Amino acid sequence: MSNRAVDVLSEFIFNTHYQDVPDQVIERASDCILDVIGSAVAGHTQNGTLAMQSVMQKHNQGDLCSIWFSNKTSNVISAATVNAMAATSLDIDDGHRMAAGHPGVAIISSALATAEETSATISEILCAIVLGYEAAISVALSRHSKYNDSTVSGRWSGIGACVARSKLLGLTNTQIGNAILIAEQHAPRVSSAMHHGFAGSDVKEGIAWSVLSGIYACDLSVNGFKGYPDTFEQNILYDPQTIKANIYNFQAIDGAVFEDSTLLANDTPSGESSANFKKMLEVQLPFTTSLPMAQRLAKIALLSNRQTTTVSVFASMKYMQLQPADWVYLTNERLSYTQKVFEASTDRNAEGAKVKAILDVFFGI
Repeated sequence: MSNRAVDVLSEFIFNTHYQDVPDQVIERASDCILDVIGSAVAGHTQNGTLAMQSVMQKHNQGDLCSIWFSNKTSNVISAATVNAMAATSLDIDDGHRMAAGHPGVAIISSALATAEETSATISEILCAIVLGYEAAISVALSRHSKYNDSTVSGRWSGIGACVARSKLLGLTNTQIGNAILIAEQHAPRVSSAMHHGFAGSDVKEGIAWSVLSGIYACDLSVNGFKGYPDTFEQNILYDPQTIKANIYNFQAIDGAVFEDSTLLANDTPSGESSANFKKMLEVQLPFTTSLPMAQRLAKIALLSNRQTTTVSVFASMKYMQLQPADWVYLTNERLSYTQKVFEASTDRNAEGAKVKAILDVFFGI
């Protein structure tokens, strides 16, 4: 087995099936479908959507796949592209903070249109969507900013569209890898948007067009068409190690949510264990570059919000060297603290030769 990033990625996609995906990831995939459909409800009558529908139906015939919220049908490429245009036209579709873009529209539009074409089951659709997210986000996270300085989603969202379709069509490992390469190389660049922004345009980061190029990439691969083989290996546009590191953990679709069973038990009233009393904390991490780092920071944020015991202690003048939010390790036999982690607050009051330190409990490690 080759160790190329695209081969590792395609092997993962080929060998992963519905039963391999954690339940919470499947649930999140269902949420993402609803998000895209809801966005399309709002956008299906927009001028850009209607224009895309008119052109696609004029040049492409077929009746297997639905054009959402209309009585019209078309072929898989046209339907998926028009549906993606509807879902992205108002810029309310899902966003992935770490990838700095919108993956869901391309992936889900492609998956649902292909599912109509192939009569796929619900479990097959959900698995294909999850894998579309894994592939697209892995590539997006691997971009080197020096040469990939644009936030245009269409540059990588088509990879997700391609992978979702490839999985539902049952492509081979080699075909999937080659389809990913073609999708990357045929992706819309939308270079002018880097200079004047996205306002006043129906192009919308090229997401709808990336669906078209992503689906075509899949079908071209089936027919023997090849992409540049070392696109992800040169460590110029992309970091191949990042691609390989961010798969197999099923965190791309949203990142695994950190949960604390003790906190959940505290929030759940007696006799209500079967009910859902989860309280969610959303943390924005604009400079985080890896999924494990994001999980670690989310854990810190949750525990620091929930465990907020405050203590006042007398310390030497050395305490004045601390900055707000610095960690302080406190040992106190009476309180049974051994190297307990606290966070220094902003309150510092000089009292003679000593300083009264106000500390907030951070969490025990």
